Amino acid sequence: DYPASYPHVVSVGAVDDKGKRAPWSNYNDQVELMGPGEQIESTYPGNKYFSLSGTSMATPYVAGVAALVWGYFPDCSNNQIRNVFASTASGTSDCDSKNGFGIVQAKAAFDMLDTYGCAAGGEKEVPLSSGAVGGCEQPLVNVSSLETSLDLIYMHASSN
Repeated sequence: DYPASYPHVVSVGAVDDKGKRAPWSNYNDQVELMGPGEQIESTYPGNKYFSLSGTSMATPYVAGVAALVWGYFPDCSNNQIRNVFASTASGTSDCDSKNGFGIVQAKAAFDMLDTYGCAAGGEKEVPLSSGAVGGCEQPLVNVSSLETSLDLIYMHASSN
């Protein structure tokens, strides 16, 4: 379960082609996000490709989504990106030890950051991973409070 169970690491589980947790996927109280992990085409020694399954397939998918989204919002901290992913994940109504917050959603995370900025992921901590606890205990931002703040900013700006 380690290094994925360290609080500063995003622990990733795997889902099948129907978006359900793969029965062999690891789980514990540190699982945060899920990614595709069943029958994923991958490179293989000898200049070949094979369909492989495992959290070793799901984890690079989630890391790739992180790189993609963070590339558009480089001023956000790692923890802010992490929290936005947790807030926008799909496939589960509540965070739990088998599915975490759900399946990572690149477009939903991008849209949230595009609308609310890095504040959607909480305060920018120093050092950058400060405040990370992992799993379902990872603190998330109440987006409705950001909407209220944005409304006040827009009202103030339009009255000037």
